[in-house]
Amino acid sequence: MNCSLQPNGDLLFQEIDFSLVTLLTQPLQQKELSSQIVNEYLFQKLTKQDPLFSQDWKEYIVPELQALFSSCHEKVLTDLAALEYENPSKQLRSFQIPLAHRDAWLRMMSIVRLSLAAEHQITEVGHHLCDHASFSSAQEKALLQIEIFSLIQQSLIEAESQ
Repeated sequence: MNCSLQPNGDLLFQEIDFSLVTLLTQPLQQKELSSQIVNEYLFQKLTKQDPLFSQDWKEYIVPELQALFSSCHEKVLTDLAALEYENPSKQLRSFQIPLAHRDAWLRMMSIVRLSLAAEHQITEVGHHLCDHASFSSAQEKALLQIEIFSLIQQSLIEAESQ
């Protein structure tokens, strides 16, 4: 997978192998990242003693975060819907992240990485096993997906500084 910054500020990802496309799109195309573990991780209950603060958090902050995540998810899905074949053999694909969608992509990459780590019980220690994994288990597949999303995140951040 190659990434290049376009003159208009968009990021173009090219030469994406079909198997990589599957690993990239599978977790992002889920309607919701709604497993119980993920929701508990992303929307942790406050441990504060102030019940009014906790109620306000639940009533105002959590719905705003959910709306923000949903909006980001829609933008990412729109961009992924434009995955195009690069050649007649239809083996390689490309997609573009518009400059206006960069923040949404950064947020979604973080959300999906956290979600995969929580769902598959991947810790910082386990994350380093990616170099030696055979990717035969669901956890090893999740490790690879986390690496892919990390690379996209890194590309987005580097493009910001250019």
